[in-house]
Amino acid sequence: MSVHARRVLSALVVAVGAALLSGCASSFGIPDGATEQGRDINDLWGRFFVASLIVGGITLALIVIAIVVFRRRRGDDALPRQSEGNVPLEIVYTAIPIAIVIVLWSLSMTTENRVLDVADDPDVSVHVEAFAWGWRFGYPQEGVELVSEPDTAGPQMVLPVGRTTRIRLTSDDVIHSFYVPDFLFKRDAVPGHVWEFDITPAETGVFEGTCAEFCGLNHAFMRFSVRVVEPAEYASWLRTAADAQAEQEATL
Repeated sequence: MSVHARRVLSALVVAVGAALLSGCASSFGIPDGATEQGRDINDLWGRFFVASLIVGGITLALIVIAIVVFRRRRGDDALPRQSEGNVPLEIVYTAIPIAIVIVLWSLSMTTENRVLDVADDPDVSVHVEAFAWGWRFGYPQEGVELVSEPDTAGPQMVLPVGRTTRIRLTSDDVIHSFYVPDFLFKRDAVPGHVWEFDITPAETGVFEGTCAEFCGLNHAFMRFSVRVVEPAEYASWLRTAADAQAEQEATL
Protein backbone atom coordinates (compact mmCIF):
# COMPACT_ATOMS: atom_id res chain seq x y z
CA MET A 1 0.00 0.00 0.00
CA SER A 2 1.34 3.40 -0.95
CA VAL A 3 2.04 6.19 1.53
CA HIS A 4 -0.93 8.18 0.20
CA ALA A 5 -3.26 5.23 0.59
CA ARG A 6 -2.12 4.66 4.15
CA ARG A 7 -2.77 8.33 4.97
CA VAL A 8 -6.27 8.17 3.52
CA LEU A 9 -7.01 4.98 5.43
CA SER A 10 -5.63 6.43 8.68
CA ALA A 11 -7.78 9.54 8.31
CA LEU A 12 -10.84 7.38 7.72
CA VAL A 13 -10.16 5.26 10.80
CA VAL A 14 -9.72 8.39 12.94
CA ALA A 15 -12.97 9.90 11.60
CA VAL A 16 -14.99 6.74 12.25
CA GLY A 17 -13.43 6.35 15.70
CA ALA A 18 -14.25 9.93 16.61
CA ALA A 19 -17.85 9.44 15.49
CA LEU A 20 -18.14 6.29 17.60
CA LEU A 21 -16.68 7.95 20.68
CA SER A 22 -18.89 11.04 20.34
CA GLY A 23 -21.94 8.78 20.00
CA CYS A 24 -21.03 6.86 23.17
CA ALA A 25 -20.90 10.12 25.15
CA SER A 26 -24.32 11.39 24.08
CA SER A 27 -27.94 10.30 23.97
CA PHE A 28 -27.65 9.76 20.22
CA GLY A 29 -29.83 12.72 19.29
CA ILE A 30 -32.94 11.90 21.31
CA PRO A 31 -34.04 12.65 24.89
CA ASP A 32 -32.65 10.36 27.58
CA GLY A 33 -36.14 9.21 28.50
CA ALA A 34 -37.81 10.49 31.67
CA THR A 35 -39.55 7.20 32.38
CA GLU A 36 -38.27 3.67 32.84
CA GLN A 37 -40.00 2.73 29.59
CA GLY A 38 -38.46 5.71 27.80
CA ARG A 39 -34.98 4.76 28.99
CA ASP A 40 -35.48 1.27 27.60
CA ILE A 41 -36.32 2.86 24.24
CA ASN A 42 -33.30 5.15 24.49
CA ASP A 43 -31.03 2.15 25.16
CA LEU A 44 -32.44 0.37 22.11
CA TRP A 45 -31.93 3.46 19.95
CA GLY A 46 -28.32 3.69 21.15
CA ARG A 47 -27.60 0.07 20.22
CA PHE A 48 -29.06 0.59 16.74
CA PHE A 49 -27.03 3.79 16.39
CA VAL A 50 -23.75 2.07 17.29
CA ALA A 51 -24.55 -0.88 15.01
CA SER A 52 -25.23 1.50 12.11
CA LEU A 53 -21.95 3.33 12.74
CA ILE A 54 -19.97 0.08 12.72
CA VAL A 55 -21.66 -1.27 9.58
CA GLY A 56 -21.43 2.10 7.83
CA GLY A 57 -17.79 2.54 8.86
CA ILE A 58 -16.76 -0.90 7.64
CA THR A 59 -18.65 -0.42 4.36
CA LEU A 60 -17.08 2.99 3.78
CA ALA A 61 -13.61 1.65 4.61
CA LEU A 62 -13.99 -1.22 2.12
CA ILE A 63 -15.10 1.20 -0.57
CA VAL A 64 -12.13 3.48 0.05
CA ILE A 65 -9.68 0.57 0.11
CA ALA A 66 -11.08 -0.74 -3.18
CA ILE A 67 -10.80 2.69 -4.77
CA VAL A 68 -7.28 3.40 -3.51
CA VAL A 69 -5.60 -0.01 -3.66
CA PHE A 70 -7.14 -1.34 -6.83
CA ARG A 71 -7.26 1.87 -8.85
CA ARG A 72 -5.82 1.91 -12.37
CA ARG A 73 -2.16 2.99 -12.34
CA ARG A 74 -0.63 5.21 -14.98
CA GLY A 75 0.82 3.13 -17.80
CA ASP A 76 -0.76 -0.05 -16.49
CA ASP A 77 -3.25 -1.12 -19.15
CA ALA A 78 -3.33 -4.80 -18.30
CA LEU A 79 -6.44 -6.32 -16.76
CA PRO A 80 -6.02 -7.23 -13.09
CA ARG A 81 -6.18 -10.84 -12.04
CA GLN A 82 -9.69 -12.14 -12.68
CA SER A 83 -11.38 -14.52 -10.28
CA GLU A 84 -14.84 -16.09 -10.17
CA GLY A 85 -16.70 -17.31 -7.15
CA ASN A 86 -15.52 -17.56 -3.54
CA VAL A 87 -17.86 -19.77 -1.55
CA PRO A 88 -16.41 -19.09 1.92
CA LEU A 89 -16.51 -15.32 1.33
CA GLU A 90 -20.06 -15.47 -0.04
CA ILE A 91 -21.20 -17.45 3.01
CA VAL A 92 -19.59 -14.88 5.34
CA TYR A 93 -21.11 -11.81 3.69
CA THR A 94 -24.51 -13.50 3.62
CA ALA A 95 -24.41 -14.78 7.18
CA ILE A 96 -23.22 -11.54 8.80
CA PRO A 97 -26.20 -9.38 7.64
CA ILE A 98 -28.63 -12.14 8.63
CA ALA A 99 -27.02 -12.35 12.07
CA ILE A 100 -27.22 -8.55 12.46
CA VAL A 101 -30.92 -8.55 11.54
CA ILE A 102 -31.68 -11.37 13.98
CA VAL A 103 -29.86 -9.62 16.84
CA LEU A 104 -31.53 -6.25 16.19
CA TRP A 105 -34.95 -7.89 15.82
CA SER A 106 -34.47 -9.75 19.12
CA LEU A 107 -33.43 -6.56 20.89
CA SER A 108 -36.47 -4.74 19.43
CA MET A 109 -38.94 -7.42 20.50
CA THR A 110 -37.46 -7.66 24.00
CA THR A 111 -37.67 -3.89 24.47
CA GLU A 112 -41.17 -3.64 23.00
CA ASN A 113 -42.47 -6.38 25.28
CA ARG A 114 -40.93 -4.68 28.30
CA VAL A 115 -42.27 -1.22 27.37
CA LEU A 116 -45.80 -2.45 26.65
CA ASP A 117 -45.99 -4.75 29.67
CA VAL A 118 -48.62 -3.64 32.18
CA ALA A 119 -48.42 -4.20 35.93
CA ASP A 120 -50.94 -6.37 37.76
CA ASP A 121 -51.47 -3.72 40.42
CA PRO A 122 -50.42 -0.20 39.29
CA ASP A 123 -49.91 2.45 41.96
CA VAL A 124 -51.89 5.17 40.15
CA SER A 125 -54.66 5.11 37.55
CA VAL A 126 -55.37 8.05 35.24
CA HIS A 127 -58.12 8.18 32.63
CA VAL A 128 -57.11 10.28 29.63
CA GLU A 129 -59.79 11.45 27.23
CA ALA A 130 -58.97 13.45 24.13
CA PHE A 131 -61.54 15.65 22.44
CA ALA A 132 -61.65 18.47 19.91
CA TRP A 133 -59.61 20.29 21.04
CA GLY A 134 -58.41 19.49 24.50
CA TRP A 135 -57.75 16.87 27.13
CA ARG A 136 -59.56 15.50 30.14
CA PHE A 137 -57.43 13.83 32.86
CA GLY A 138 -59.36 11.89 35.48
CA TYR A 139 -58.26 10.30 38.73
CA PRO A 140 -61.40 8.17 39.26
CA GLN A 141 -60.55 6.79 42.68
CA GLU A 142 -60.14 10.27 44.12
CA GLY A 143 -62.84 12.02 42.05
CA VAL A 144 -60.38 14.49 40.51
CA GLU A 145 -60.82 15.69 36.95
CA LEU A 146 -58.67 18.18 35.02
CA VAL A 147 -60.04 19.58 31.75
CA SER A 148 -58.62 21.86 29.07
CA GLU A 149 -60.01 25.38 29.15
CA PRO A 150 -60.02 27.97 26.35
CA ASP A 151 -56.95 30.21 26.08
CA THR A 152 -54.92 28.25 28.65
CA ALA A 153 -51.76 26.16 28.42
CA GLY A 154 -53.71 22.93 28.82
CA PRO A 155 -54.28 20.71 31.86
CA GLN A 156 -51.37 19.41 33.88
CA MET A 157 -51.27 15.76 34.86
CA VAL A 158 -49.44 15.12 38.15
CA LEU A 159 -47.66 11.82 38.74
CA PRO A 160 -45.41 10.41 41.49
CA VAL A 161 -41.83 9.58 40.58
CA GLY A 162 -40.85 5.93 40.78
CA ARG A 163 -44.47 4.75 40.86
CA THR A 164 -46.24 2.87 38.09
CA THR A 165 -49.16 4.77 36.57
CA ARG A 166 -51.78 3.04 34.43
CA ILE A 167 -53.04 5.29 31.62
CA ARG A 168 -56.44 4.45 30.09
CA LEU A 169 -56.60 6.41 26.84
CA THR A 170 -59.54 7.05 24.54
CA SER A 171 -61.10 9.77 22.38
CA ASP A 172 -64.50 11.41 22.29
CA ASP A 173 -64.66 12.23 18.59
CA VAL A 174 -61.82 11.79 16.09
CA ILE A 175 -58.38 10.20 16.31
CA HIS A 176 -55.95 12.17 18.47
CA SER A 177 -52.55 11.16 19.79
CA PHE A 178 -51.11 11.32 23.31
CA TYR A 179 -47.46 12.28 23.00
CA VAL A 180 -44.86 13.33 25.58
CA PRO A 181 -41.50 13.71 23.77
CA ASP A 182 -39.40 13.31 26.93
CA PHE A 183 -41.14 10.01 27.67
CA LEU A 184 -40.26 8.74 24.16
CA PHE A 185 -43.79 7.41 23.95
CA LYS A 186 -46.80 8.12 21.75
CA ARG A 187 -50.14 6.40 21.50
CA ASP A 188 -53.18 7.22 19.37
CA ALA A 189 -56.46 8.01 21.12
CA VAL A 190 -59.15 6.23 19.10
CA PRO A 191 -62.93 6.76 19.49
CA GLY A 192 -64.66 3.69 20.88
CA HIS A 193 -61.42 2.04 21.96
CA VAL A 194 -59.53 2.19 25.25
CA TRP A 195 -55.76 1.72 25.24
CA GLU A 196 -54.03 0.78 28.47
CA PHE A 197 -50.34 1.30 29.08
CA ASP A 198 -48.06 1.95 32.05
CA ILE A 199 -45.74 4.88 32.68
CA THR A 200 -43.14 4.82 35.45
CA PRO A 201 -41.54 8.27 35.78
CA ALA A 202 -37.84 8.04 36.58
CA GLU A 203 -37.17 11.71 37.38
CA THR A 204 -39.04 14.75 38.65
CA GLY A 205 -39.83 17.75 36.47
CA VAL A 206 -42.38 19.19 34.10
CA PHE A 207 -42.68 17.56 30.68
CA GLU A 208 -44.62 19.05 27.81
CA GLY A 209 -47.13 16.97 25.90
CA THR A 210 -49.22 17.49 22.80
CA CYS A 211 -51.52 15.84 20.32
CA ALA A 212 -49.32 14.30 17.61
CA GLU A 213 -52.13 13.51 15.18
CA PHE A 214 -53.50 16.31 12.98
CA CYS A 215 -57.12 16.24 14.13
CA GLY A 216 -58.70 19.46 12.95
CA LEU A 217 -58.63 23.24 12.84
CA ASN A 218 -57.42 23.80 16.42
CA HIS A 219 -55.13 20.79 16.62
CA ALA A 220 -52.23 23.07 17.57
CA PHE A 221 -53.97 24.03 20.82
CA MET A 222 -54.11 20.47 22.10
CA ARG A 223 -51.28 20.84 24.55
CA PHE A 224 -50.82 19.61 28.09
CA SER A 225 -48.04 18.90 30.56
CA VAL A 226 -47.04 16.21 33.00
CA ARG A 227 -45.56 17.25 36.35
CA VAL A 228 -43.65 14.49 38.12
CA VAL A 229 -43.16 15.01 41.85
CA GLU A 230 -42.09 13.05 44.90
CA PRO A 231 -44.73 10.59 46.20
CA ALA A 232 -45.41 12.66 49.34
CA GLU A 233 -45.95 15.80 47.28
CA TYR A 234 -48.20 13.85 44.93
CA ALA A 235 -50.36 12.63 47.83
CA SER A 236 -50.66 16.17 49.15
CA TRP A 237 -51.58 17.54 45.71
CA LEU A 238 -54.18 14.83 45.22
CA ARG A 239 -55.86 15.55 48.58
CA THR A 240 -55.96 19.27 47.86
CA ALA A 241 -57.33 18.74 44.35
CA ALA A 242 -60.00 16.31 45.61
CA ASP A 243 -61.10 18.73 48.34
CA ALA A 244 -61.24 21.65 45.88
CA GLN A 245 -63.26 19.62 43.40
CA ALA A 246 -65.71 18.45 46.08
CA GLU A 247 -66.15 22.02 47.27
CA GLN A 248 -66.72 23.26 43.74
CA GLU A 249 -69.33 20.59 43.05
CA ALA A 250 -71.10 21.38 46.33
CA THR A 251 -71.56 25.02 45.31
CA LEU A 252 -73.19 24.14 41.98
